[in-house]
Amino acid sequence: MRKTLTALASAAVLAGCQTITEEMPNRPSPIGISPGVPVIVVPVPIPTPANPTPTPPPDNSTPAPPPDNGGGQDIPNNTNPVARLTAKIYFVECQGQIHPSTISPVGCRIHLDVTPTDASNRHTQARGTPQWTYSNTSIVRLGGNSPYNPVLDALAPGSLVAYCEVDGIRSNDVRIEIRN
Repeated sequence: MRKTLTALASAAVLAGCQTITEEMPNRPSPIGISPGVPVIVVPVPIPTPANPTPTPPPDNSTPAPPPDNGGGQDIPNNTNPVARLTAKIYFVECQGQIHPSTISPVGCRIHLDVTPTDASNRHTQARGTPQWTYSNTSIVRLGGNSPYNPVLDALAPGSLVAYCEVDGIRSNDVRIEIRN
C-alpha cells in the first residue's frame, strides 16, 4: 500500500500538480457569507492589444544636443557618400553656461559643428577627416577634441569666416562675430 501511495504521489508531482497551503489572517467574514463556507474567486483576464503601436523610426534631421566634453556623438550607420556638409555655430559657452546668442563675447568659447549628409539628406559617415579653414585666426585659439566639433576660444573682438571640407565636399560659410 505504501508503494502505491508513493507511486501516486510521484505521478502527481510529475504531472505538475501542486497543492499550496497557507495560513490566512483572521478577518471578519463579508456580509452574507457564512463562516466556514468556501469562497470561490474567479480571476478576470485583462485584455492585451492585438496590434501594439509600432515605434516610429528615428528622425535623422533632428539636431543633436550640444556635444559632450569628448566631442563624440553617435555615429550614423549610413555609409552613403557625403553629398552635403552643413556647418554652423552649435552654441557659445561663457563661464560654463550656454550663452543665448551666437555672437560671442571675448573670453567665451565658440563650439562649431559640421554634419555630413547624403543625397537623401540623411546623416552619413564621412570617409575622410573634416578639415576646417578660418579666415582670421589672430582673434581665436583653436581647440576641441573632435574635427566635427571644433572649439574656438574668443581672444579679441572682430570677425572671421570658417568652413569645412571632407571627402571633396565643402560646407557653407559660418560667420563668427566676437565683441567685447
